[in-house]
Amino acid sequence: DAIPQARNGTLWFFSPNQTIGSIVSHRDTIKTKSDVKVQNIAQLLYSNKGKKVVIETTTLKESRYEGSIEEIEGNVVHLKTTDGKFLSFNVEIIQRAEFFEKPSTMMKITDNQKVTSRLDINFSDKKTEQPLELMYLQHGLSWSPFYYMELLSDKKARLTLRSEVINEAEDLENTTINFVVGVPNFKFANTLAGIVDFNKQIQQNNNYEGQVFSNNMYAAKAVPMMADMASESFNNNIEGESVEDLYFYPLKNFTLKKGNRAHYQVFNEDIDFVHIYECELVNQNDFSQNYQNQFSGANPNRVYHSLKIKNNSKNPFTSAPVTIIQKSNGQTQPLAQDMVQFTPKKGESNIKITSSPDVQVSQIETVQSRDENVKTMLGRNFFRATVEAKITIKNFKSIPISFEACRKFTGVTGKSDTPWSIVQQKPLIYTPNNDNMIAWNLNLKAGEEKVITYTYEVFGVL
Repeated sequence: DAIPQARNGTLWFFSPNQTIGSIVSHRDTIKTKSDVKVQNIAQLLYSNKGKKVVIETTTLKESRYEGSIEEIEGNVVHLKTTDGKFLSFNVEIIQRAEFFEKPSTMMKITDNQKVTSRLDINFSDKKTEQPLELMYLQHGLSWSPFYYMELLSDKKARLTLRSEVINEAEDLENTTINFVVGVPNFKFANTLAGIVDFNKQIQQNNNYEGQVFSNNMYAAKAVPMMADMASESFNNNIEGESVEDLYFYPLKNFTLKKGNRAHYQVFNEDIDFVHIYECELVNQNDFSQNYQNQFSGANPNRVYHSLKIKNNSKNPFTSAPVTIIQKSNGQTQPLAQDMVQFTPKKGESNIKITSSPDVQVSQIETVQSRDENVKTMLGRNFFRATVEAKITIKNFKSIPISFEACRKFTGVTGKSDTPWSIVQQKPLIYTPNNDNMIAWNLNLKAGEEKVITYTYEVFGVL
């Protein structure tokens, strides 16, 4: 049972002296013993063989016999008396047993034979002591990151990252583990090594889908249990180490038994943030009649009040849920829960805290012209529709705000009367169109209304 359930190609035995001759796994049959509570006088005497005892009987002429318990055979008890004689009694006539020391009330019994797996390492060197190293990868030990973000002022916050560790692998004691940010590639992670797979089956776990050694989140079905915590406290501030495309947060003196769960602190950082209002415009440019009419979105666009955080720490921020809290009059108030997107060092990302009905965004798009048969590509003829779009942003708040809007669309970007940035532009296959993401950043005064006008082109198949 102690043989690790190693993944295919990861089980390595190594001797520094190069003396390993062969490694053989096989099935072995063993007898197991277990302790059970004694239920009658016969089991009590059997569990205390060799101990001094006084036996009282119900039918014999002499009612008391003193000696040591020699053996129990069926219903017969063999007693060696103090004068060296051997007496045998039927347990049915024993009324009472008086011990000179505390008797054992547990009886060891041999269970049925058990078939188990065994791994034999054969050394070419016949020394009685051999150095041996073992390495393997297996399922069962995972971590999920989560954040708490406490707002300290209107511009400052403290971001704390903790890890939720689930151990279904094996007992870990006083060891070093690494919380890894990233998605390493383990191609055969869902297949057992053949030397430990006596069922000859590929072991699949659909909850992992090939990324079983990453910190991707998944829903644990097991019931959480109280964990044996290590000596590490919640005051950790671990500085990560970058290795290739992965980032490691080492935690030393780690102890956690199999079947337990635990929370550990990775770091906390004081960060800067600014309040912004953001909106991802609804992409509804599905014009009927092949781009020959008008589309109007009265007000389907939701605006969020968000916090734009700046990562000036020594560590990247991994993607994870974040709970935003604020303390007021000694009370901790939860404000929102969102996701922290992966934020590299010196990078920025937004965290949504609430929907804002005081900032409203509407849009309207009109086809200005349609030109037939303007492009041929891979044997197909395309028309070109030129679209003019207008975005109206109204700030009903009594304070000025910073506003960000973004829009995804398929086509070719044109011009905007308000400066924009092209966040993403990727050519599409078999069409002259691009896959675009554009964004605007602007400031609005209290009560101000702003209209943005921009154009783009769409190529359609005739």
